[in-house]
Amino acid sequence: MSFHITLTTTDATIEKSNNHSLKLHFTKPIRLRGEWEVAIVNWISDDDDKSLVWIFCDFVNDSLINNIPMQFLGIENDTGSSSSNKPMYIKVCKKMFSNINIQIKHSPLAQELAKVKNFTCILHFRKA
Repeated sequence: MSFHITLTTTDATIEKSNNHSLKLHFTKPIRLRGEWEVAIVNWISDDDDKSLVWIFCDFVNDSLINNIPMQFLGIENDTGSSSSNKPMYIKVCKKMFSNINIQIKHSPLAQELAKVKNFTCILHFRKA
């Protein structure tokens, strides 16, 4: 059992706050029964920065990065498009959510969020 969610900065349902983070709100909450995992399976960006971006999300379990727990979802190249041949799946910690909050940074410990222009991110949820 699995499903996809597509996040895009041009989507009218996504609240874009200062080009640094995304908040997607669902009219009906998503309920997950059992254990689930999520991964970024496709990332498309038209940014000119040409650097790696670290993507954090509020519904995944903490991962240790430099011995600091963070809700890390994935790392992607900020130019063009990339699709992972073997995506990195992370355990989902929330069983029910009606919002998805995404933050994008140029390094995991950066306080300032990355300025990414337009992008599309496809998340794949699967039963663990």
